[in-house]
Amino acid sequence: MRHSILTLHTLKYSATEIVNALSLRNIAVSKSGVNKVTRVNTAEEAGRPKPPSKATKSGKAKVRTAATTGPNPQTQSQIALELGVSQATIQRVISEELEGKVRKKYRVHGLSDAMIQQRLARGLRFLNWISGRKWENVLTIDEAWVYLTNCKGRRRIYYEFRGERTEESWTKFWKESHPKGVMFVAGVCNRGKTTIRFIEPGAKINPKYYIEKVLTPMFRDDVPRLFPGKLLKKAVFHHDSAPSHASKLTQDWLRSAPIRFVPKEDWMGNSPDLAPMDFCVNGIFKWELFNKAPTTVIGLKRVMSSVWSTLDQRKIHRALKSWPGRVKMMIEKGGHHIEHILSGHKKF
Repeated sequence: MRHSILTLHTLKYSATEIVNALSLRNIAVSKSGVNKVTRVNTAEEAGRPKPPSKATKSGKAKVRTAATTGPNPQTQSQIALELGVSQATIQRVISEELEGKVRKKYRVHGLSDAMIQQRLARGLRFLNWISGRKWENVLTIDEAWVYLTNCKGRRRIYYEFRGERTEESWTKFWKESHPKGVMFVAGVCNRGKTTIRFIEPGAKINPKYYIEKVLTPMFRDDVPRLFPGKLLKKAVFHHDSAPSHASKLTQDWLRSAPIRFVPKEDWMGNSPDLAPMDFCVNGIFKWELFNKAPTTVIGLKRVMSSVWSTLDQRKIHRALKSWPGRVKMMIEKGGHHIEHILSGHKKF
């Protein structure tokens, strides 16, 4: 049969035509079988070794080595070309014989060697602020942008079924280059949320603006509400290392405030994976905005205020409770990323 296939292949018969021609002689063969014979013959003529019908121990080792050498493994087609076998064979060896799985790398923020060392050194000090049940008394805040494009969202997938034509407008999505939006400031603690506040359009968030427009009203209105009576003595304020936060003017203002605060020397810069507002709350907030449909910035602010006020406090509680564990994990990893570990890796 092999000789017949190769003869017909030499005569420029397609795989389908070879299958049909051999069926007239009562020889049953599939298109994949024809393709395999011609592929092996091509490999032999090119001087590549004939692939075994089943992967040998050494063949499996070669595939494993090619797939696991360095952070950027070869593609399956590259491995197949190198070993002189089909891509289907490589896929079968990886998935069935080696029981391997393709995983998607987790996108993380950039960290230099200096940042890693800073995270490690400051992490040990920061743990003193949140270890045990101390996290229950921490108010953490953050600034972030929300755009009209965060609302009325378009998912990046669609379903298509055999014999049915998908609506053309469903098959594409786009991202606006300069969407309209608003910057907000808000914070959370185990007892609730602060009021959401909006940064004035075009405002430069320097230390003076941050103190007058953010800290002063927050410490006047939100802090006493969230930490009434004797709880005020236990309260701790936390924010990230943005320039307006870390400035001498801001740090001096906080020293005169009625509650303690985490000084800039104790907080790990460049650490969204260790800040509850970054690794949880802002994501939940924007997810809840996804199906809303404001058309103006004023409408966006109204929607944001409504969604923020009803944000699930149970999820916020879980995020805050996980805080010490995340910092400990970062320390155990020598200051390196932890998000890809917590995600459990992603499948395609």
